[in-house]
Amino acid sequence: MEQAGRTLHPDWIPLTKVMPPQVGEDILLRPQLSERLVRAVTKKRLILISAPAGSGKTITAASLQAAPELPLVWLTLDEDDDDLVSFMWLLAAALHHRFPTCGAKAMSLLAGLPNPAGESRRILGVLINELLAAEPAPFAFVVDDYHLVKNAAVHQVFSHLLDHLPPPWHFVIATRREPPLPLARLRARGQMAVFDLDALRFENEDVQTLFRERLALSLPPDTVQTLQTRTEG
Repeated sequence: MEQAGRTLHPDWIPLTKVMPPQVGEDILLRPQLSERLVRAVTKKRLILISAPAGSGKTITAASLQAAPELPLVWLTLDEDDDDLVSFMWLLAAALHHRFPTCGAKAMSLLAGLPNPAGESRRILGVLINELLAAEPAPFAFVVDDYHLVKNAAVHQVFSHLLDHLPPPWHFVIATRREPPLPLARLRARGQMAVFDLDALRFENEDVQTLFRERLALSLPPDTVQTLQTRTEG
């Protein structure tokens, strides 16, 4: 694959980019937050997890692995993925990794066409049709670190995909800032939910669980409330 003078070979992309991270045993599970996220994903076209670095965005998104009724497709971006053809290939590769009958045609077109960037919307159409033919159950597609995307062409293609998203497909975007996507339109149509910094803060029950499970301490409710308030969750 080649775009703007840069050649990309599919074998250069590590498959770990399309594999969800494993949640370590030292990570405090937050079932209430996970349940809210699962409910939102099943009802909305786009879930935006938007908060500063270190807020727990990736761990929150990865908690979807515990929902057996919601298959998970995962894609972790890095700075080298701010390229239209690379980004589209990764979308197809992530789907293909989870649903082996989906994505192969789109990846073949991206690798074989002389100017795949100029055919991006048509290739997206092929990818969407492949997915519909596979008839998957509703699933969540997490795109982690989307704030690394600065290429306007990538945002445009992603916006086009959101406008034509098949019913089984629900996007979860983890990002440090709101991306230039048609968020206002999705909000107006009731197709989007946002988990911001306030939503990711520890609630009283999380604070109590942290001290009970990690430090073997049972705190009175007023102390828990004071800790939650002073630390802002």
